[in-house]
Amino acid sequence: MNLKYKLIKKTIVATILSGSLLLFPQVASASSIESNPLYDETFHSELEYLNNLDSITFQNVDLYNIISSKVKELNTNTIKDIKTLTIDKPLTNTDLSDLKYLPNLKFLIIKNNTLDLNNLLYNQELTSLQLDNCIINNSESLPNSISSLYLNNCYITSGTLTTPYNLTSLFINYTPISKLALKNPSNLKNLSLIGNSYLSLTDIEECYNLASLTIKYNPSIKDSYILSDLSLSSLILDEYASIWLDKDILDTLPISNDIEKEIVTSINIIDNIYSSLNDPSLTDEEKVKKISLYIINNYYYNEHVANNEKENEEITTKLNIAPISTLNEEDGIICINYACLFQALANRMGLTSYEINSFNHAYNGLNLDNNLYYYDLTTLDTVDNNLLNEIFTSTKDIPYYHLVNEDLTESIYEGSILPIIDSPSFTDIGYYNEEELSFDDFIYNKYTFPIYSAYINSDKGKLLLIRNCLFILFIFYYLKKLLKADNKTKKLTSNF
Repeated sequence: MNLKYKLIKKTIVATILSGSLLLFPQVASASSIESNPLYDETFHSELEYLNNLDSITFQNVDLYNIISSKVKELNTNTIKDIKTLTIDKPLTNTDLSDLKYLPNLKFLIIKNNTLDLNNLLYNQELTSLQLDNCIINNSESLPNSISSLYLNNCYITSGTLTTPYNLTSLFINYTPISKLALKNPSNLKNLSLIGNSYLSLTDIEECYNLASLTIKYNPSIKDSYILSDLSLSSLILDEYASIWLDKDILDTLPISNDIEKEIVTSINIIDNIYSSLNDPSLTDEEKVKKISLYIINNYYYNEHVANNEKENEEITTKLNIAPISTLNEEDGIICINYACLFQALANRMGLTSYEINSFNHAYNGLNLDNNLYYYDLTTLDTVDNNLLNEIFTSTKDIPYYHLVNEDLTESIYEGSILPIIDSPSFTDIGYYNEEELSFDDFIYNKYTFPIYSAYINSDKGKLLLIRNCLFILFIFYYLKKLLKADNKTKKLTSNF
């Protein structure tokens, strides 16, 4: 005869049961200790306490069911055998603090959930963490034992990613960050940044042992000179690097000849345009107008390609992978080309600009006089030429910005993430009105590479949807009619 212990508010209650010491799900208030995980005596005493529990009360039933499926019989001994865990469905209860009862957990994958990383504080044996499609809070509480961290299509609410002390490999895929706070930068050996981030490379300047670095599909990097100071054995870049990198720095970097040639080709395209536009006497607003006029006068918006993404998948993929070298006066361009070329020229002309990418559109953010504005050059290129001339010859303030944040005291590169608008209905002159901005939300990119298109007229989209629905109804009606006629024919045949 064995005893089963139930721990409720630190009171032990004994009940007589046959069998082993069982763990069972129950919504109850478990003990919690707020402490510093960095070599704190109280914290380590709490870890030891958790490791020697006679009974455990789970607060999260969903999590209990996932954990109990890992072993034949879940008890205080078998739970210590669990070293890998995958949570791949949204939980009704997002409190994952019950993970503290898995003292030997080493590999953890979480998908499609909102996370408070304080819940992982006690998993100090965890070495690998992968988060997919998650909203992340309190990254500073990540266990320092983690050596490999993978973030895919996530949103970090603070904009700042604080990394564990023992981290050696960091992979950030389509997870915008604006500050990388490394607890122990000299320990990092592998870093991959794929997808748009507003990152200054000064964040990694103390990564003296960084051997491998990948930066792809990333137009908003700054302080590229840091790359020359790193002791890299492997560096992977793509054409997007031409937006923020110059040839002098490129010559010092350990990249392949083929990639270097591609980037140099794009840098030459941008630099040639910049040489024709550069005028140090211009004000920031005059620079914006000059860049805009050049792009609008030399390229046209290929609405057919942008609005028929599936039909033109090969073309849109090529335009997104190589947004500068594919600039072509005859074939036209789409939003990613507008945004990237504007970003590249703005960088060279000393403007503070950012590129903003959602899964279906690309545009820019501008910081002018500490005010942040959205700026959509794609839409401007669809405006009537007479209106454009009026806009660009006006001596008044530029009317096609939309003020997003007044008195921007916190730099975008210091932990402030730009909000992204998904599928907006644009006004005639390229900015978003207050009603549309009230629905702002961050949308992460679900593709392995970005596919962006522009939807200029929301009414047109509605009409297309109605047309498609009517077409489907017609097909059903026609098939039904054919089926009736066929049945009638069979009936007549059988009578003969």
